[in-house]
Amino acid sequence: FACEWRMDEALEELIPTGEIDPLIVVGIANGQGSRCFEYTPWFDSGVGCGGGGDSYLQTVRDVLIPEVDRRYRTKTGPEHTYIGGSSLGGLISVYAGYEYDETWGRVAGVSPSYWFADHRMFEYAQAQPMPDLAKLYQDMGDGEGGSADEEIGRAHV
Repeated sequence: FACEWRMDEALEELIPTGEIDPLIVVGIANGQGSRCFEYTPWFDSGVGCGGGGDSYLQTVRDVLIPEVDRRYRTKTGPEHTYIGGSSLGGLISVYAGYEYDETWGRVAGVSPSYWFADHRMFEYAQAQPMPDLAKLYQDMGDGEGGSADEEIGRAHV
């Protein structure tokens, strides 16, 4: 969406040195114009899009993950299945950790767009039980949509 993360280069350095175990990274492309729909669990009337996040996550869970498991020698189960993204990808990843914690064991939300749908993620997180995750990582700079974004950290994380 915004830049190249250089994930492949980082893994090519870290795996051979033993700093991390070998892993498979699946980057999911989204259609131009569908990013806002796929990466958000709610419609945002101010932005004029959103709400397809559950369908997107169910497709990843029910179609993509089984296909990756079929094609490659994978370790299965939430303890070996992670999700992460940035911006709206960070939002849908953190949401996935709450809503589908039986699928993902670790979640990374990098600069998650918690401002989306009038900061609805805060209300959602506070109303949910603590997700059963090994790790929930989030980070953001100080210009990430307002200081209220740090409130998600106080909700459960």
